[in-house]
Amino acid sequence: MLVLLTWLISARLGPLIQVVATCLVAFNPNFWGLSALGGYEVLLGVLIVGGTFLTQLYSNLVGEDAQGGQYPVKILLVLLSGILLGLAVMVQSKSFIIFIVFAFWWARTSIRSLAVGTVGLLIVLLPWSMRNHFVLGTGSPFNSNGPINMWIGNNPGQSTGGFMEPPPLPTGSSDFVESAFIFTVSQPELAFQLLIRKIGMLMEPLFSTLGMESPVAYNGLFM
Repeated sequence: MLVLLTWLISARLGPLIQVVATCLVAFNPNFWGLSALGGYEVLLGVLIVGGTFLTQLYSNLVGEDAQGGQYPVKILLVLLSGILLGLAVMVQSKSFIIFIVFAFWWARTSIRSLAVGTVGLLIVLLPWSMRNHFVLGTGSPFNSNGPINMWIGNNPGQSTGGFMEPPPLPTGSSDFVESAFIFTVSQPELAFQLLIRKIGMLMEPLFSTLGMESPVAYNGLFM
């Protein structure tokens, strides 16, 4: 699905870019590995790219239809685009920042389109916010794993290769964000070393070996 959506979105950029963009997605070892491991990133990619495709399709209809026909179809496209964006936010809260891009895209056509797209987003987020209000006592639709992930990625143990679980909090601290901040301020040279390590891991090539349950390259990535 992600490969197909990439092909459709890049169609207006010319045949060469369309083929290159699609191949980069179709033959990307990252997506192969994450798909095999059940990572949420692939689902997130489908939702965001799907919403982008619907918004692009809506923009194309507006540009080709100066008389304002096919109004129900155009409204439905914007509404579904907002719904897909809302689902992406449910998968990963940081996806909400993309709303700025979508909102600008919708508003270029009309304020009504912006309103419809926002309604689509709220159709997904409002019920979850109500659920959180009654279950957790907060009306926020976003997940609450941000602080613990900050501590997992910013602690002394990660400088030599940590694991995807939070280490014990330091003495005198009872908050994940506070502990990560204290580590960064009190050991700036170690925090900088960790930053360089993260950049290196981000830039290193990944390899996938078909038929292996635990490819060495992916295990090494998190060590």
